[in-house]
Amino acid sequence: MNKEDFQKSETIVNLCRSFLLESQNSARCKFMAEKASEEKYCYLEDLLKKTSDKMIAQAKVFYEALETNMDDLGIEIEFDDVYPFRKASLAENFLYSADEAEIARDEIYPEYATTAKEEGFVEIAKKFEFMYQIKDCLYLMMIEIANKMKENKLYKEDKPIKWKCDNCGHEETSKDAWNKCPFCGFEQGHVIVELKDDKNQEKNE
Repeated sequence: MNKEDFQKSETIVNLCRSFLLESQNSARCKFMAEKASEEKYCYLEDLLKKTSDKMIAQAKVFYEALETNMDDLGIEIEFDDVYPFRKASLAENFLYSADEAEIARDEIYPEYATTAKEEGFVEIAKKFEFMYQIKDCLYLMMIEIANKMKENKLYKEDKPIKWKCDNCGHEETSKDAWNKCPFCGFEQGHVIVELKDDKNQEKNE
């Protein structure tokens, strides 16, 4: 890769944007995890912490692409971007996160991948393309949880399913999850929330 061409490219700017975007998303997920903890959604807290860690890993990929390909003097970039901040409930934050994942999947990363290809940075374009699937999985998870919370169905199903305690592993099959685990006594927030994407992954394994 020609470092001089890279230094003047739009792709280097898009890598910076991607690093900032995923770093911000990670922080937001961490704050959501704290809110989930306050509201005693312990399983969601753990899920959000893991999601935050994944976003930092994504940010690191973009940072390393910058570090590897830019010249020794580095770069300072100024750009005008919009970073939304909203005062919202936990359920609303899941919905907003789903919306942002959808935009990243359908607009942001496809645009960045196209630009990288046009500028001749094929390997970087592939990194952006990988984000389509990552953001699609994030969207599906966030929108499903948002809808379950909105409809008060986080721990309710129309048909009996297997509920499992994430503390002790106790399982029961019913339409509604227990308020307290009958074995270890942990609160309902420790019940594992069944998500469609998780079920699809199990079928494919």
